[in-house]
Amino acid sequence: MANSFAADISKWVQKTGIKADIVLKKIVFDAFAGVILRSPVDTGRFRASWRVSVNSVNDTVEPDRAGVPSPLKGQGGSAPADPGEQQVAQIAISTAKFGDIVYITNNLPYGPALEGGWSKQAPSGVMAITFLEIVTNLQNAIASVP
Repeated sequence: MANSFAADISKWVQKTGIKADIVLKKIVFDAFAGVILRSPVDTGRFRASWRVSVNSVNDTVEPDRAGVPSPLKGQGGSAPADPGEQQVAQIAISTAKFGDIVYITNNLPYGPALEGGWSKQAPSGVMAITFLEIVTNLQNAIASVP
């Protein structure tokens, strides 16, 4: 699927004259924002542990701040990712070029359970629904170009 998806993007880029690097950056930015916004929030650690990296995996996570009161507790959709990590992600996105492998990861051990619908805040998961939306929107954009 990845090769087909890349081929579709390449054809669309040729038809529209839009630079492939810009398309890639937009897709990655939308995907990163999507997983953050869809992440369930209890303490905010899961949402703050999303990472973006180019051509290698960033396997870091947000430190556990057990015992530290969190203003995020119970606020299902309002907690941002860690501002420092957001800046790191923005830098990574800005350096990405079409053909690079861009990783969006969350390395907390309970991530797979959340993706499987364990949380009532995200019963359909986080990544799958975000990427389905990205692919659907891109396919619609491709189909709209004569």
